[in-house]
Amino acid sequence: MCFIPNFIRHRLILGYSFKDLAVMVSHKAFADDLTLIGNLNQVEPQIVRVESYLSWTRTMRAKPSKCRHVAYIKFLPRDSYVRLNKGYSAFDAKLTIKGEPITFIGADRFKFLGRKLSYNLSESTTFEEISKDFSNNMDLIDKQPLNGFMKMWLYQHYVLSFLTWPFMVYDFSVTAVSNLEAIANRFLKSWCGLSLPTTVSILYRSQKNKGLELTPLTLLLKKMQVIKSDLPEL
Repeated sequence: MCFIPNFIRHRLILGYSFKDLAVMVSHKAFADDLTLIGNLNQVEPQIVRVESYLSWTRTMRAKPSKCRHVAYIKFLPRDSYVRLNKGYSAFDAKLTIKGEPITFIGADRFKFLGRKLSYNLSESTTFEEISKDFSNNMDLIDKQPLNGFMKMWLYQHYVLSFLTWPFMVYDFSVTAVSNLEAIANRFLKSWCGLSLPTTVSILYRSQKNKGLELTPLTLLLKKMQVIKSDLPEL
């Protein structure tokens, strides 16, 4: 698929232009995954270009069942599109590829390159799922017949490993993650025999500074967001 961007770029007028910026975005590509971006009257010509390219290769083809689309518009009362809300809303643009409909991202989220996408671009449901999994993992460790330091080792090397990917690909806020950190603090204090009023800094300070040198969730989030910011744009 690496040649598709050049194939689309042949039609420079196709793409979405940002207001007050001399920037036009038409696509994002990674390996065999391709995202087309544009105004509603421009996306269909882009799809035609992609179909033409795939036909030219003789070895590649689109798979409509794995394709998804979402469109946004400010509706007027007379508009008849199937939409999810009044006014400015996502709606089913009835796009097709190879003569088959492209499914609209409605109530069901769509996983693309490891990230679950919602029609309203909200990540609240995903964060709730991750929070639930985190709490379940901490509960699971807490119930094991292990000493406290073994449980803290599992937190550092087992539980946190499940958070590195979502913390990198999603735009969670530090405030939201700090609520998860509060849950972790309660477990960690219990496992190392600290009373509730004890300052949590002892959990996360370096060993040189008389701490346990565990990783706080908010710090993990910031690290993963920095890594994401340094990755090249696809």
